[in-house]
Amino acid sequence: MKTRLLIPIAIVIAIVFSGFASTLAQQTNYQRVVVGNRVSLAIPNHWRVLNEDDRRNLAAAAETSGAPAHVAALAVNATPAPTGAMIRVSILPDDLTQSDVRDALKRDRAGTMRQVAAEMDEQLLLMDAQLNQQGMNILGKASATIDSIGGQVAFAMTYRRTSGTAGESPFTVTQFHIPLGATKVLITLSFRESTALVYSLILEHVKKSITIN
Repeated sequence: MKTRLLIPIAIVIAIVFSGFASTLAQQTNYQRVVVGNRVSLAIPNHWRVLNEDDRRNLAAAAETSGAPAHVAALAVNATPAPTGAMIRVSILPDDLTQSDVRDALKRDRAGTMRQVAAEMDEQLLLMDAQLNQQGMNILGKASATIDSIGGQVAFAMTYRRTSGTAGESPFTVTQFHIPLGATKVLITLSFRESTALVYSLILEHVKKSITIN
């Protein structure tokens, strides 16, 4: 495949009373949001949704490395502060389709994944430069896998980074690149490793709630 594949990556509480369980008729801890008329996902009600100025400031800070940075369409931080988890959703231009991806994987899965891994390594270098400007850095190498998000094939890149504050636990970050033809959906889910027991469960629920049209 010559086309680039990546473009510039509830806790259930059982309540038992005398031998019988009481279950909630509906979930009340999540709200569903729609991003760019393409992506729908459930996010925790009490998490902080960043406004446009906040999102632009994040992009401006990343761009100080000299590399271009986009403004996320949705940015959500877990509460309380300092945040232990984050959700980011972006819709970016692209020309790769789901059919292209499926055909490439069917034709040469190993070769396609080697190309994806190489592009992710290249992207990781750019991200490391951006993070360095904010007092953070990448830890180790990224892993490249294939996943399914909202019924669509996604290239997933998982890596670890420092938190930016001395003595604080690192973050595990997973980017899901979902090519859709004219656009690509980029979803980033990250959690602080010291609080993974709680936040990884929440983010897994968020991931499973995603629909794409």
